[in-house]
Formats: sequence, C-alpha cells, structure tokens
Amino acid sequence: LLPYRAYWFYLLDQGILRAGTANSDSHGLVDNVLCTPRTLVYTDVTLDAFDEEAFHAAVRAGRMTGTNGPVIEASIGARGPSLEPFAPEAGAALSIRVSAAGWVPVDEIRIVVNGEVARTLAAELTHPADPLAAEVVTRFEGEIALSELVPGGEDAWIVVEAGAPLPLSGDLDCDGIPDTSDNTGDGVVDWRDVDRNDDDVVDALDLEEGEPDACDPDQELGPIGHAARPDRGSAAYAFWAVTPGGYPAAFTNPMVIDWGGDGFDAPGVRR
Repeated sequence: LLPYRAYWFYLLDQGILRAGTANSDSHGLVDNVLCTPRTLVYTDVTLDAFDEEAFHAAVRAGRMTGTNGPVIEASIGARGPSLEPFAPEAGAALSIRVSAAGWVPVDEIRIVVNGEVARTLAAELTHPADPLAAEVVTRFEGEIALSELVPGGEDAWIVVEAGAPLPLSGDLDCDGIPDTSDNTGDGVVDWRDVDRNDDDVVDALDLEEGEPDACDPDQELGPIGHAARPDRGSAAYAFWAVTPGGYPAAFTNPMVIDWGGDGFDAPGVRR
C-alpha cells in the first residue's frame, strides 16, 4: 500500500488525474487472499440491466472507493469521488460516513489534502462492543467545512482514508517513495531496519564505511514488513484471521476542487 499510495499522490499533485483501484491480485488459491481488497464502483448500472460501457465509464471517471473492510461514503455537496474537477458552493463541507462490520477495526480516518494528511479523526469514532455481532456499525458520520481543510480557496484534491494507522515507514534513498519499515521495532526507520543478505551483513556497531548518509541513493533498502500477528484476545485478531498479514484500509478516489471553474491548478510536486 505505502509505495503505491505515495506514487499515486505524486501523480495527482502534478495534475495527472488517474483513478485508484483496489485489487487482491490473486492468481490462484494460495498466493493472496481471494476477493480482498476490492473496488466499490458508484454507478446507476444494475445487474438486471447491465451496461458494460456505462460501467467502464464510471471506472475511468474514478467514481470508486477501495477497501478490505471499512466502507467510506464521502462527498462535497452532491459530488462524490471522481476525477472530474468541480467548483464547490460557498460554505461547502466535506461529508463523511464510515461503516464496517464489527470484526473490522477502524481506528482512524485521515483526510488527505494535496498529498498531506490535513486532519485525523480518532477520538470521534465509535467502536462496537461485540466484534462478532452481525450488524454493520457506523463508526463516524459528520461534516467538516472545506474552509478548514483547503487554505485560501486554492484548488486542491482531497482523498479520505479509513482503517488502521499507517505503519511507520521511511524513505531511505529520498526518492519520495517509502521503502523500509521499522523492522527492528525501535520506533525509528534507518539503515538498521534493512534486511541484508548473508553476503553483505555487517555488524551494526562496526560498519566498514560508517553509517550510511541520509538520502544515500546507493544504500540498501527494505523491506516494508507485514503487520504483526495480534494477540488472540485483541479486537484486531478477527480481522487478521481473515486477512493474515494485513491491516484494515480503505480509500476514496479524489474529489478535485476547482474553485474558479477555470481548470484544475494542480499543487505541484513537493520538494
């Protein structure tokens, strides 16, 4: 998730508007968990009167969310996720509703504006008392004024994410893409987290050439590890049992704001 997320945001920041999708990438019964994650497509097409061209148009337009558990419904006025820029009405707000089955933990909601997390909702969320109850539980429902998220009426794109907090990661070669996670569990991502093979292992206290420089493009990288197996009694265990090595995650496609109605002015790549 983390490298693809960063690259997608990099494209959106340059005004290269492309739809994000979720895919299990399962080609057999044992390589990946079947049917998770999946893409939810917002369309007027029904199974009884399926229109393939209309469905494909909805996909190309980015009227979709991706999820392996949490379900996000987000809109600004009548406009939901889509690659089509629009001008919001004065005083518009971002409406968010997140729901999930009881066994799917939803610890936070992140509102991403132009690639940066502008707001995190955590204390505002509700959690089911019984994770194995049959009912779908609404974890959050509310609105946030656009004026609190987008400064000065500037054009912007907004993506809403929900699920578990993102794993701690780092970009050791500083190319803008996360490449290594906190594999030692010390709360810091650095060269000590790199998984070196037997041919080039060096003592962490006696590096032949010293500690690698920050942003060294030639240093070894990775991996980004899987989520640790939670304790059986924790709220996260049921989800882990369904999706081993995964963590709850959902995202919307962007809502692309063009305040002046004169074409979307992308924010550009951050330096």
